[in-house]
Amino acid sequence: MTSKFLHALLIATSVLLAGHAPAQEEPALRIDFSVHVLPPQQATGNAELGVIDDVHYAYGDIEVPLHLKEGRQSILYPYAGPPRLALFRVVKQDGKSIRQPVCYADIPSGTAAAVLVLQRSGENYRVKPFWFSKADLKEPGFLVNISQIPIGIQLAKNKQVLLPPGNRMALHPEFSREENHAYLFLEAFVSEQRDDTARLRKVLECNLFFPKGDTQLNLLIPRSRLQISCVNLSTRGIPNRNARNELERLIPAPKMR
Repeated sequence: MTSKFLHALLIATSVLLAGHAPAQEEPALRIDFSVHVLPPQQATGNAELGVIDDVHYAYGDIEVPLHLKEGRQSILYPYAGPPRLALFRVVKQDGKSIRQPVCYADIPSGTAAAVLVLQRSGENYRVKPFWFSKADLKEPGFLVNISQIPIGIQLAKNKQVLLPPGNRMALHPEFSREENHAYLFLEAFVSEQRDDTARLRKVLECNLFFPKGDTQLNLLIPRSRLQISCVNLSTRGIPNRNARNELERLIPAPKMR
């Protein structure tokens, strides 16, 4: 066997083996997320809000319990896994632990953070996810209309703009050099039919709060046809030392923004 022939055989074998090399697994997707559970619409005043302590998600192979309460936002949780973020209950069946689905959301490409808004639907929940890219997280905040009707928006002394159902708009409050936060006065209007004439009716006025470096999510939520409330959420979740300590026991030193 000549050296030239042996050299050619080695090259051919290398090419053949390279063509049949096992495909490399894609790295796990990585984001941070928090959860907000909408309270029942009938809950008013000092009504007792429910605590949800049986919902989990998976960080890799680790089943992580979520600490949730109706009308409150959770801490920020790290997620590493496939592009479908699933929430589930861990139940026993025939002596084995199985994951019983609660809801899921498919994570769009380019997502860096999320706020999952849950609303009870029977024994499970409907989820409305809000996704944020790295570019989004440089904005002070967003306003989202999650009602079924158009809402007229007036910010400070700016002209009124129409925010259709499901749409969002970026908010740009003015930060002073001395302060680490800013406010933006918001008024919301809906169209009201009266005596065959359409009129604008103010349904909300409030001051929106913006900490510097913390992107805010402000949701316009219907309470009735002519009543809108605004829920302010942070893309960093809320501080809760006890919940954070428990998370760190399950996921040692989770990398979070």
